[in-house]
Amino acid sequence: MNKNRIIILFSVMFIFNNAFSQSEKYYYFYTQEQIEENIKRNSLEVCDFVYFNEFENTFQIGEITAFETFSGDPLVLQLMYSGGFMYMFYDHNFITCYDIEQCITFKFKKIDNYTLETMDDIGICNKGTKLYLHYQDDGEGREYRAFYEPNDLITSEYWKTGVKNGIHDRSDNDTIRILYYYQNNILIDSIALYYSQYHSNPENIVKELLFIEKYGNAHNISKYSNNDLKLISGAYYYVLMKGENVISAGEFDEYKDSAGRVFADYRDINGTYEFTLSKEDDVLVVRSFESTDPDAKIILNVEDTLRISP
Repeated sequence: MNKNRIIILFSVMFIFNNAFSQSEKYYYFYTQEQIEENIKRNSLEVCDFVYFNEFENTFQIGEITAFETFSGDPLVLQLMYSGGFMYMFYDHNFITCYDIEQCITFKFKKIDNYTLETMDDIGICNKGTKLYLHYQDDGEGREYRAFYEPNDLITSEYWKTGVKNGIHDRSDNDTIRILYYYQNNILIDSIALYYSQYHSNPENIVKELLFIEKYGNAHNISKYSNNDLKLISGAYYYVLMKGENVISAGEFDEYKDSAGRVFADYRDINGTYEFTLSKEDDVLVVRSFESTDPDAKIILNVEDTLRISP
């Protein structure tokens, strides 16, 4: 058999993934030491991972040591193996990865759209281990996250069982974002947020924060109240309510002054209200309040307080 025939035969045996829907995929996996460290810090700091880039037909295996705070995108990677991968021609559910520099190959079996099974020992886990999809991005606005915020994964056992519990997050074409709430793989509730209006209409902010207040973990949301006023804040956004009525909804930024005191600036998305609160233990104190609408009612006065609520 000459060299040309060998190359042709090799090409027939394998097919690259360019013919399929392409995306970047991360599968997270934890050691007991990593679990204990994350719980100790009460923050997702480190985990092992398997990564596939279907645009470039590349893979990586290693450890993530830093995540983007709110999106959960991996920021700092320590690689054990990296190289290219192919789908087997005779069965596209089998993937062969090859690290040329270290002269090693790994095989995976695709169980479904969310699950891989290792066909070899891969350094971070043994043969036969199932890996579950945590983050997927097709580069065109369609994303999937098996969490709402990365800290949701601190005590989650989804990585080990594949059972969906809590909030999962999916976006479609930069226009629609859907939050799903699962209990033991059963879809209990969901909401759709329309991005075309997300930054010009407080409706999405209110829907998202009330959904997270109902179903999220403790670190997803902060709630303070004063008589019938209630302030709900998430990662970026806040809602101020009086009874069942929304008074103000928008964005906020936290910062510290030179004395180390924590402040937050709140900006109504409609430009009606701007106010600053300082955080003192479990109490928020109003430091300033302004309204650009002369007909808007003053709902907070300087030195008013809002206390943390369950």
